[in-house]
Amino acid sequence: MSVSWRRDGDRGKKPVRRLWGRRVVVTGGAGFVGSNIVGRLLEHGADVVVLDDLFTGRQDNVPEGAELVVGTVCDEEVVARVVAGADVVVHAAARNIIVSTRNPREDFEVNIGGSLTVLLAARAAEVERIVYTSSCSIYGNPRHLPISEDDPVSLLSPYAVSKFGGESYCQAFYESYGVPTA
Repeated sequence: MSVSWRRDGDRGKKPVRRLWGRRVVVTGGAGFVGSNIVGRLLEHGADVVVLDDLFTGRQDNVPEGAELVVGTVCDEEVVARVVAGADVVVHAAARNIIVSTRNPREDFEVNIGGSLTVLLAARAAEVERIVYTSSCSIYGNPRHLPISEDDPVSLLSPYAVSKFGGESYCQAFYESYGVPTA
């Protein structure tokens, strides 16, 4: 299965059939990026469950029609319960760059530890795909724009390290266990 999102110019057109009725879990779905992903998924007919600890996200950011579970990606039991039965997991939960510089341990525990918890639960639940939201911060100060995934990695902050760590875990889970990640 491939997950497809349409661009803004496609609003009002039929939902993407591959998402219609699919159960999609979005971690961090009450944050800015996550809530926008949730909105698009709902537009395309997905059944969306949001897992968010509301540390920076807000309950009123969660679009109507999505189920909100308040909890952290660091809690193995909560993550396993929410991910069970999901077709797709979009992992957007993370501490931000401000937290990463003030409290690198918390950044590590949530951004890397939480990513591992999500990957383990998704593997156990045999989800069809995990979509990981990374950050352009992993490229440091780019020499040119737009940034390409082929550009060299330059980890200049604890946040960049943790986001790259999440990417690396996704790649490792694909290579080691065949868990489809994007």
